[in-house]
Amino acid sequence: MKNSFSKIVSSPEMKNLEWEIFRNGVTSELLMEKAGISGVYLHGLSAEMGNPENTSSGTIANDILPYIPIAINQIKKSEFRNG
Repeated sequence: MKNSFSKIVSSPEMKNLEWEIFRNGVTSELLMEKAGISGVYLHGLSAEMGNPENTSSGTIANDILPYIPIAINQIKKSEFRNG
């Protein structure tokens, strides 16, 4: 005979809830991964704009900060152009 806890755990509602939690977790992880990749790309693009000759002198955050909005606009324009 099942106790009340095992009835709740094995209920269709609980299985659906488990699936929703799993699905949302996977979706959340994929979105975080995409955000991380996008951030790295934006940072690199901004650095290239701030140092177009790729000189070996160091680059600090303040060097690329003015180029971030320009890089964002360039990315937006290329997205619309590509589809």
